[in-house]
Amino acid sequence: MKTFYTYEGIYAENLPATNLEKEIRDFYKNNRLLGQKNQFEAKQRQFRLIERAADRISDQKLGDLPEARKTILKNLENIYDKMKDDYETMTIDGEEEDIKFLSLIANYLEPNEKFIVDGCCGTGLDITALAKIKSDRQFIGYDMSKKLIERANERKKRLGMKNLQFIIAEQSELPFANETADVLIMKNTAVEESLLPEIQEYYRIDSSIPYVYEMRWRDIYRILKPNGTYITFQNFPIKPWAKLPGLKYQGRLIW
Repeated sequence: MKTFYTYEGIYAENLPATNLEKEIRDFYKNNRLLGQKNQFEAKQRQFRLIERAADRISDQKLGDLPEARKTILKNLENIYDKMKDDYETMTIDGEEEDIKFLSLIANYLEPNEKFIVDGCCGTGLDITALAKIKSDRQFIGYDMSKKLIERANERKKRLGMKNLQFIIAEQSELPFANETADVLIMKNTAVEESLLPEIQEYYRIDSSIPYVYEMRWRDIYRILKPNGTYITFQNFPIKPWAKLPGLKYQGRLIW
């Protein structure tokens, strides 16, 4: 598995179908952790928390870019800790896209790809579904939010998963040895960008996004095996990443 699909338009309709979609759909239906709020309420709460964090960042005296990034991460960790009960409620409208995306990954895993890592896994719904389907592989999901990882472990324990592990980690400081991962998945992980405008205004720079991505990729490439597979799906309305090394840009997607 050395390449992956790019697509435009209505995502789920344009992705190729596989015979694993029903199994993943049933898993989502039976195992999604829903909170008390509906999706609109959950998303509105997330937006309010991000706005408050942005205000706090604007009022602070920031150091250099690495220190500013730490400030962003601390605020995001706080946001997602607070959203732990409604995290999976927020993503219901993208379920069909997620199902197709995961079914393609599961369908195209090669026999020698035994160790799969899910970066910024949240509450671990996706990686748990993959681990359930591919019980002969080992999976690890990581996220910087302690509360989201706690939720992920609750479901893992309930399902009795033996080939799955969740850890707390930040993606520029991954606790893995060099060249250990066969596959690294990072799907819709661009959470830092929601607070970057405040950083850009503070430093009076056009974009701090390339710096943020360089911080991520440094460890991503470190932990991947020489012939490992990096699968990234990010949906953006603009394309400041188009010229960054190792990525292609097409129709709002980088891959």
